[in-house]
Amino acid sequence: YDVELRFVDLMIKNLVDELYRLGVGRDTLIVITSDHGQGFNDHDYPYHGMKLYQEQIHVPLIMAGESLPTGLKLDGLVRSIDIAPTILDVVGYPPEMAPADIEGISLRPMWEERPQERPRQGGASIAAYGETSYPKEIAGESPVFSVIEGNLKLIAYSESRSENELFDLAADPTESNNIISERPEQAKRLEKTIARLQHGTVFDVERSADDDDKATRSLLKSLGYLNK
Repeated sequence: YDVELRFVDLMIKNLVDELYRLGVGRDTLIVITSDHGQGFNDHDYPYHGMKLYQEQIHVPLIMAGESLPTGLKLDGLVRSIDIAPTILDVVGYPPEMAPADIEGISLRPMWEERPQERPRQGGASIAAYGETSYPKEIAGESPVFSVIEGNLKLIAYSESRSENELFDLAADPTESNNIISERPEQAKRLEKTIARLQHGTVFDVERSADDDDKATRSLLKSLGYLNK
């Protein structure tokens, strides 16, 4: 794994060097991120795909460009869906020309020290959502969902609710103390947040028992998007 990381570092260096050799380095915005982390046996799981603990979903986001501050490290809730709006903002793309249904918001206020513009989106609190259907597809177990709001994180198992976990990431960053029995109301609130974020998605359709959804379910199943 360490060798793979060094190889990636080398390839990124070669790419950046080539951009500057071509004379376009100063005009290039560089964004580095990842699609997932790795377990390394934390929570008794060495991989990714089946779990949604922080070691699987907390990934780096590195941005570099002439219009960005250098050497600045920021802490705060950031989502993958915020990357595209941030890129459009940084490169000066007119907001009125962006797709109306684009998800996420620009992160520019975070490095411009305008946190008052960061806390809400569309009237709702910022929430970072995660999901994996691999447990259902591979092992016939419950899909897993997660949501983070502020310091609280809920990991929800839709088909085995008794296993749900609630963590205070500020006090317990390694997610070793499940406090769901101590804060049931907060857990229920986060369950509602997950349901809101899933509205209109495959998981929302899977929960529906309405006859009107039979055609939709049949189509999604034929395309491989439904598990049963």
